[in-house]
Amino acid sequence: MDWTSRSIASRRAGRIAAISFLAVGLGNVAYAQTPPPDVAAQNPFAVRAAQESSRRVNLTPGANSEGSAVSVDSASSANGGVRGDSASSASGANRVSLEPVAKGANRVDVLRLKGGETLSGTVSRISGRGGLTFQTTDGAARTVPLDEIDRLEASVGAEFARGVEAFELGRKLGDAAEFRRAVALLQAARKTDERRWAKEWATAKVVDALVALGREDDAAAQFFLVCRLDPYSAFLPSIPLRWTSRAAFGAGESPDARRQAEDEAARWLPATKNPSGVANPLGRLLAASILLDSARYKKDAVEALRDLAVCEPPEDARSDADAVRTCRTVALLATAQRWRLETLTNPTAETVDRWAETAALLPVELRLGPSFLVATGNESLGRDEAAANGFLRVALLASANRNLAERATAWAASAFEKIGRRDEAETLRRDAERRFGAGR
Repeated sequence: MDWTSRSIASRRAGRIAAISFLAVGLGNVAYAQTPPPDVAAQNPFAVRAAQESSRRVNLTPGANSEGSAVSVDSASSANGGVRGDSASSASGANRVSLEPVAKGANRVDVLRLKGGETLSGTVSRISGRGGLTFQTTDGAARTVPLDEIDRLEASVGAEFARGVEAFELGRKLGDAAEFRRAVALLQAARKTDERRWAKEWATAKVVDALVALGREDDAAAQFFLVCRLDPYSAFLPSIPLRWTSRAAFGAGESPDARRQAEDEAARWLPATKNPSGVANPLGRLLAASILLDSARYKKDAVEALRDLAVCEPPEDARSDADAVRTCRTVALLATAQRWRLETLTNPTAETVDRWAETAALLPVELRLGPSFLVATGNESLGRDEAAANGFLRVALLASANRNLAERATAWAASAFEKIGRRDEAETLRRDAERRFGAGR
């Protein structure tokens, strides 16, 4: 029995019939703060998104010339992961609230635990297998499971802090220029910071910014670097999986980037013989997602997703709660990826309802792609209002995933028109032109 079956079976008494969205997450929150007046006027749906969103980000100028402090609350993800909060996700994914603070050369990390303990020192490692390793200022070494961490205030350089700040500003304003600035700053920070986990974090944020720009092929190439650093990366929420057809090129995409992404994915698709040299569930999951649309590799991609749907930790990590959670999340995502094929075969009502249950088991920051497929399934069943609302919710909350947001907005407009709500459909089309028209 795979993780999906086990998770659903244990929750039959409290069956989830619809996706529960908590508007937090990793680059997937639209209008996370109150939208500017001009945005609200052009798109009244933005007000609904703002009301649903529990996320708040404060950009506070630093007190020194080395950079600025970027303060992110516990429900957010300026990092590629959010705090471990079992109440927010039935799968209990590994998520840590990382708060980047520019401190120049005097680097001291502060680790705050849920039990109230606060540690000062340096981070040695962060992983979805084995948790966080911390060296305290008195010389003691501590290994802490991710779900025991409340917040990590990580010391970073000024470029890193400014890069995260640019990303958050780009997400707030919908400004592609800020996302491009974030990419440049974070890539520069990655070159100068020798700490492995900091390079991984910066790379995950580069992935987020590229996805926000619609450059999913380039984002995939960057995330494979994360997979090389750690096959059980705690930055799994940044994984740029594909949830829509890749037949057409989106904004910022190119044939060369597409070919390179597919060639790289083909190298990561085997179970063990991949560029990392070890079993790598994250790399294989992303590779299968990319190649599911490939005529040449589709069969192998489907087989890989079947294997990953029963993902288990290595034998020497079976008692590691972090590794178990990582594999459970991979299994759920692999299961959801296979729905991309099933949406083409007229799924039954029971099947689509099961999809909704499974999507609700994922961490909130990873639900939008699966939820898009649930809405697609509802549309095929003639559940027009459920489809319209499902597409709309994804369109609103996926502001930092350009390709998914653009497709969901278009389909939401069509669905609202189908149920006779033409004014809302027209509003969505105008909003799509404003948000996505430039750079097509």
